[in-house]
Amino acid sequence: MQELAMIDDRLMPLDQAQVSALDRGLHFGDGVYEVIRCCDGRLFALEEHLSRLAYSLEQLGMERAVNLDLIRERLMRMLSESAADDATFYLQITRGTGRRALEFDASLTPTFLMTVQHQVRRGVETCKAISLPDQRWGRCDIKSLNLLPNVMARRAALDAGAHDALFVDTLGYVTESSSSSVMMIQGKVLRTAPLTANILASVTRALVLRWAPEMGLSVHESAFTVAQAQQADELFLCGTTTEILPIIELDGKPLFKAQPGPW
Repeated sequence: MQELAMIDDRLMPLDQAQVSALDRGLHFGDGVYEVIRCCDGRLFALEEHLSRLAYSLEQLGMERAVNLDLIRERLMRMLSESAADDATFYLQITRGTGRRALEFDASLTPTFLMTVQHQVRRGVETCKAISLPDQRWGRCDIKSLNLLPNVMARRAALDAGAHDALFVDTLGYVTESSSSSVMMIQGKVLRTAPLTANILASVTRALVLRWAPEMGLSVHESAFTVAQAQQADELFLCGTTTEILPIIELDGKPLFKAQPGPW
């Protein structure tokens, strides 16, 4: 496959893509993004991802300036031109380009950026995690470009010899990891934090919750603490690129005999 980029309607090799130095995404993180997996040449859960993108755009007041049908056409073009098989499609839409100032002109034309890259297979089948205070902004339901706390949390996890960090809110409840939803299983009950302003409506999360009852699990959308997670039968991450990844150690405490559980 070819790794490509598209800026607005212009297709180019990935290493030739450039955006303006005055783009508001660069200066303010003023934009949103989506990540879509391509498996066996097919875009997985495409409509669910586009629906979430529409929600994020609406929350930033950008929905009228972006044509989702056009984005769908661009995705299909990129899929064809790249001959993607197992790949990751990244879409980013910023408010546009203009003078660097907090205020913005409502007539700005959004900047559309898309890349496709070969999906590097993860090198682990299980992972270790640490817990950290959740210092992200209060609207994590919007898939915005403001990911600095996530970047620093992932760095802290790697420095601690772990794979990822679980965010813990001021009440002591696990919200998400740096890039994935977090779920636990106790007996035959699957638990994960409910969708509130500090939880992203993950596409993979929704699919897992849909499939769990078919496997004999009941679903409870209720938050849990780190202590409860450490006592769980199973704990795992789920996300578009994470897929399903069992956590076998949390804050140095082995979970479920330090191996994946049966579920």
